[in-house]
Amino acid sequence: MNGASNHHSGMDTLAGLNLWADLRPEDLSSMSHDEAARLLKHMRALRRRCEAQAAELDRLRKQTKGGWMPDLSQLPVACLTLSARHRIAEINAKAAELLGDTAANLKNRDFATFVAAASYDDFAGHVRETLASRDVRVCHLKLTRPDRRSLYVQMDSYAVPRDGGASCIQTVITDITEHRLAIEVLGRLAAIVESSDDAVIGKDLNNCITSWNAGAQRIYGYTPEEVIGKPISMLMPAEHTGAVLTMLEELKQGRPIDHHMSVHVAKDGRLVDVSLTISPIKDADGNIIGASTIARDITERRKAADALRASEEHLRSILDASPDAILQVGTDLNVVWVNRAAAAIGAAVGESCCAMYGNAKAARENCAARKAIFEKRTVITTFCILNPDDRQREQCWENVGVPLHGPDGSIKGALLTARDVTARKQAERARLEYEKKLRQQASELVLAEERQRRQLAAALHDNIIQDLAISMLRVEMLREKASSVDRPLLDEFARTLGKVIDETRTMTFDISSPTLYRLGLAAAVDELMDEFLQGKHGICCEFFDDGQAKPLDPDVRVLMFQSIRELLINIVKHAEADEVSVRIEREGGMMRVTVSDNGKGFNVNHTELTMHRTGGFGLFSIRERLDYIGGRITISSEIGKGSRFSLYAPLKT
Repeated sequence: MNGASNHHSGMDTLAGLNLWADLRPEDLSSMSHDEAARLLKHMRALRRRCEAQAAELDRLRKQTKGGWMPDLSQLPVACLTLSARHRIAEINAKAAELLGDTAANLKNRDFATFVAAASYDDFAGHVRETLASRDVRVCHLKLTRPDRRSLYVQMDSYAVPRDGGASCIQTVITDITEHRLAIEVLGRLAAIVESSDDAVIGKDLNNCITSWNAGAQRIYGYTPEEVIGKPISMLMPAEHTGAVLTMLEELKQGRPIDHHMSVHVAKDGRLVDVSLTISPIKDADGNIIGASTIARDITERRKAADALRASEEHLRSILDASPDAILQVGTDLNVVWVNRAAAAIGAAVGESCCAMYGNAKAARENCAARKAIFEKRTVITTFCILNPDDRQREQCWENVGVPLHGPDGSIKGALLTARDVTARKQAERARLEYEKKLRQQASELVLAEERQRRQLAAALHDNIIQDLAISMLRVEMLREKASSVDRPLLDEFARTLGKVIDETRTMTFDISSPTLYRLGLAAAVDELMDEFLQGKHGICCEFFDDGQAKPLDPDVRVLMFQSIRELLINIVKHAEADEVSVRIEREGGMMRVTVSDNGKGFNVNHTELTMHRTGGFGLFSIRERLDYIGGRITISSEIGKGSRFSLYAPLKT
C-alpha cells in the first residue's frame, strides 16, 4: 500500500477510487490510516451532495403540482423527463453529459437502452411504482454509456400529470459511482481486517481497546466481548506497561511506530513475541482520535532465529577451535570473517585474502578462494613462501577454497581454509630424497650384481668350460685308441661330458649374456628370443633393428637388457601368447624398445604396477630403474587383444 498512497491522495476522481477497489488482504499491514480517513471524508461529501440534490428535487416537485413543468436547462442538477414507455421527452445538458451524448441525440430515445441487463427489472419496476405513486421514488441502477463506460446512478423520480394525457416522470439522476465504490471499499477493508492472520486492534486516546478482529482472538485467546473497553495494557507484562504511555505520546504527535518488537501476554499466560505497527487514526478534519495496532505473532520466527543464532555461535566456536586458518570472503575477495587461527597469522576483516600470496601472479595461481569463486568448484592448492620470521626457511600452506551459494544458487563468496603443511612438506621431501637414494642404491646394487655375474660368467666360460672342452678332446682321443670292450664306456662318458658342457654354457648365458658385452644389445636380444622363446618355449618370434647407431652407456645397456628379458619372462608366464615381436629403434636422443605380444592382455587402468611383481624384476622395478637412468616405460593393453610395452632410454652423447 505504500506505493499506492500517492494515487489515493485525490479521492475526487473515479480513477483514484478504482485504485481503492483493487485492495488485497495482504495490503492491510501497510495501509495508511490517513487514506481511510480521506475515504470517509469523501463519502460524507457525496452524501451531502445527494441530500442537496434531493432537496432540490423536492422543491421542483412542489413547483410542478398542477402540471407545471420547469425548464430543465435552467436546473443545476442532471434532470430528464421520461414517458411511461421510457422515452426521453426532455433532458438537460448535465444529464446528457452524464449519459455521454448530446441532448439533441438523446431526445425521444428509449432510456432503457442505457440500463444494464442486471438492472432492467429494477428500472421497469421503478417506473411503474413512480407512476402509481404521488411520492418521490428512489432507485439505484447500473447504466452503460455509448463509450462502454459503466456508472452507477441514483434516480429520484416523481410522477407529473399532463393535461389530457398520461403522466410522465420527472427524474433527477445522481452519479453515485464513487459512492458505490467507496461503500465496496469500506466493506472490503472490513473483510480484510476481519480475515487477517495478524491482530488488528483499535484503541482510543485513553489506551482502551475499541475494536478486536479474529486474528487478535486467535493470537491472544480473548473474545471481543472480553477486551473491548478495557486498557490495552492487559496484553502486556507489568514491566512493559511504561512503554505503552511512551508510544501513546508518540502517536499523539502523529508519528507512527513501525515494526516495534515487543512481548505480549495471551489469555492463558503464555508469552507471545510480536512485531507491532501502530498508526494514528484521524477523523475527517485530521484530528487524531485513536490508534490502530497491527500485531504480528513472530514467536516461531523468534525461536527459529534464536536456534539459528545458537547454531551459528556453536559453529563459530568449533571453527575458532580449529588449528587451521578459516576465512570467509566475498565475491570481491575481501575477508568477511576470520577465526582465531586466521587472525593469528595476520588475516583481517576487510582486507584482500590474496595479500598473503605476495604478488598478483602467485595469487592467480595459488589463491584457492579466487579459483573457487571464478571456477565455481572446490579447489585445493599448495604453495610455499619464505617464513617472515626466518627468511632462510620456507613455510608451506595447503589451501581449500569452497564456493558459497546464495538461496538463488548464485555464488556469494567462498570459504577458505589454510593449513600449515610445512612439517608435512619437509617430511615428504625427506621421503622423496630417501626414496631417490634407495632407487639409486638399488640400481647400483643391480649393476654391482651384474658385474659380479659377468665375472662369474667369464670365469665359467674362460676356465670351467675351457677345461671341460679340453677334457672332451682327450676323451675323443681315448675313444679312437680304445678297444671294443672299453669304447661303450667312453661313449657314455663323452655324452655326459657334452651334457655338462651344454648346461654350463646355458648357465653362463643365464648369469650374464656374453653376447651383450661382445656384440651389443640388439645381438643379445635377438639371441635371447631365438634360444629362450622359440627354442625353449616354441613361441613364434619377430625381431627388428632399424640399423641406426644407438650408443649406450654400459650401465644403461645392462638395465635395458635385464628389463627386456624380464618382460619376455612375464609373457611366457602370464600372457599365453604364441607370437612376440621386439623392435629396437632410435627416436631422437632416445632409444625405444617395443615389446608386443598377442596374449590375453590386461586392464591397465585397474592394474597396480607397484603390486605387480614377478621374480627379481616386475613392472614396478622396470619403471623405477628406467626413472633412475632418465628413461621411462609406457604400457598399452586390452583384454583379449594382447599388450605393448615401450621402453625408452637416453643415448650416450
